[in-house]
Amino acid sequence: MPPRPMAQAMLFEDAESTPLPRLPQDVQMQLLQQMVQWMQIVALAINKEAPDEQDHR
Repeated sequence: MPPRPMAQAMLFEDAESTPLPRLPQDVQMQLLQQMVQWMQIVALAINKEAPDEQDHR
C-alpha cells in the first residue's frame, strides 16, 4: 500500500472529472441561509466556552 499522501493524490488524479450538479437558485439561497444560521450557532457556542481573556490577570 502506498503512503497515505500518495494514495490520496492518486484518488484525485485518477478520478474522472464529473460536472457538479447545479441546484435551483431558491434551493441555493435556502441552503446559504441555513449555513449562516449554523455558523452563528457554532460561533456562539465557541464564544460561550472560551474563557474571557481579562480573567488571566
